[in-house]
Amino acid sequence: GGFAPSAPMGCRRTARPALGTRLALVLFASVAGLVGCAERDCSRKLHNLPLNQWPLLECHDAATTYLTGEESVVAWTRTQPPGGIRKLLACGARALDWRPKVAWDGRLIMHHGDIDIDYDMEDAMRELLDWCGANRRKYKDLVVLYVNKCEGSGCMERVTTLLSNLGVALVVSNCTWFQGRTLQDASRLAKLPNGGYLLVTLGCVTENYDPTVTCYGKVNADGGLVPHLAYGLHHSDTLAVEEVVQDCLGPGIDPSSMASTLSRKELAQVVACASSHRRKQPFLQNKASELLLREGENAVYNCYVNGTHNEIPLEEITDYLEKITWRAAPSDGTLYEVQALWQETAETVIIGELLGSSLLLDEERSKLNALNTNKLHGGQYKNISLWVLGPLLLENRKLQNPSCVDC
Repeated sequence: GGFAPSAPMGCRRTARPALGTRLALVLFASVAGLVGCAERDCSRKLHNLPLNQWPLLECHDAATTYLTGEESVVAWTRTQPPGGIRKLLACGARALDWRPKVAWDGRLIMHHGDIDIDYDMEDAMRELLDWCGANRRKYKDLVVLYVNKCEGSGCMERVTTLLSNLGVALVVSNCTWFQGRTLQDASRLAKLPNGGYLLVTLGCVTENYDPTVTCYGKVNADGGLVPHLAYGLHHSDTLAVEEVVQDCLGPGIDPSSMASTLSRKELAQVVACASSHRRKQPFLQNKASELLLREGENAVYNCYVNGTHNEIPLEEITDYLEKITWRAAPSDGTLYEVQALWQETAETVIIGELLGSSLLLDEERSKLNALNTNKLHGGQYKNISLWVLGPLLLENRKLQNPSCVDC
């Protein structure tokens, strides 16, 4: 109908809309009562729609689009490929998970856990405001900036001062603001001097985080046998994954620790160790994504398309998404996340590195975004506020030339 977003600027035209755009289209169409309605009726319903029932695509750790370097630590930190805020928004994102930090030199930058993103937040915000000014559709181009995990002395004060100086009027710090708030209210108050729409919320988002939804894991974590990776059926081509995990974790690192809680030194240690084991195993260098996993039920699964026991992680993430989206939206009006992405622990980073993967490649190899687009289109997921993706864009394995043709 009249509320489908047009083809995003900067995306090459293809026979079908890019995946990020198609996912945005599906989310817009999922708003209850809007399918098939006349444009005037749709407008009336949208005016009165509770803000936390307006579905938006959110980029997980959006500022990692500015991370530079090709070292392995970056590969397991970068949740969004290079291209900047404009690229993410052009491919359908309308909400950004944003984590500022006051750097050692006093600059306001961003971070992902212990990894600094050495890019001035002011420059990123100017890019965001420029995009908003060029894309001024009242509801479809409303952008939500979710500021959280602000680190360093006076971080939040620095953020609010910066946004005020840039002319951003709507910066929400009191969560009661969301009570009874409609899409029309938010859009009116979020209007920028340049005609765009930006709502900044300092916290006030329920993240619905579940650390157990991972791409990798053990089929039977309580079993007595040691899981092995094997390419082919040759006994010489085996690798005791559990031994590698223990070797790479070292003292003091819990295998279930979330990767984002590791220090840069710890993450570098874990990744370098797993990479070293991978280089020592010739069978891991060839067709790593087609590895067979054995030792009966005590095997290691992965989420890849046609991967070994991939039904396990796919069932886990589907169960999680259904659980969150089948609930009613919070009655206090606050926004909430549906995290449609793979979580990473110290252990899964090791297994992923053994398979030559990364945060971006985990999504590419599993085709998770495409799978969820189809399920959304089929109505499998119901109530959505912020649909969190990581990554929104897919690109080649060298992490170059980001393109939303495949996003």
